[in-house]
Amino acid sequence: MLQEAFGRFGFRVRAIQIEGGSEFKATFEAACAELRIQLFMLPPRSPRLNGHVERAYRTHQEEF
Repeated sequence: MLQEAFGRFGFRVRAIQIEGGSEFKATFEAACAELRIQLFMLPPRSPRLNGHVERAYRTHQEEF
């Protein structure tokens, strides 16, 4: 499934930055390992490293 999604990007995905709080983390990590995609884990409570995503979360909460 990831390979199909990444095929639509028009470039090769070599690494992904993720947060640590997902119930699907183990499955996602296994899929990335199979595709040889490096994962970078964000440290806890560091929104300045992931500001655009945190802002999207806030916007979604306010609008929906």
